[in-house]
Amino acid sequence: MMQITPKFVKLIDKLEIQEAPEVFNGIAGFNHNRYLCLEHGFKELKQAVKTGNTAVYEEEETTIIQSWTTIDLEKYGERASELIRERYSIDSELAIQRQREESTESFLQYFEFCEKCKKQAKLEQIENIKGQ
Repeated sequence: MMQITPKFVKLIDKLEIQEAPEVFNGIAGFNHNRYLCLEHGFKELKQAVKTGNTAVYEEEETTIIQSWTTIDLEKYGERASELIRERYSIDSELAIQRQREESTESFLQYFEFCEKCKKQAKLEQIENIKGQ
């Protein structure tokens, strides 16, 4: 019989977790040591069978509970684009993409902004589902 080792994570927000590292403060196997993980704020992840297209996480005492929901991907994409358009036009996005190698910092700022917009759009979709 195969024994499954629990996975330890930190909750970043409803959509994101950070896995415990394999090596932490010079300690190899940190991610498999329940005591050390709990001591450093990592909690056991209780994973659910995938039943939707978006994983959602909640914190409960010493565990992080994963659940799944299904968001409307078309509405999500439209909303993410709306949020991005508040700062970047299509032309400015294309310019940033073309100059990616020459202007790495501008590209990274653009990329980070787009990721925030996508996360916000996804969170809005999840909240709309809960409100129904």
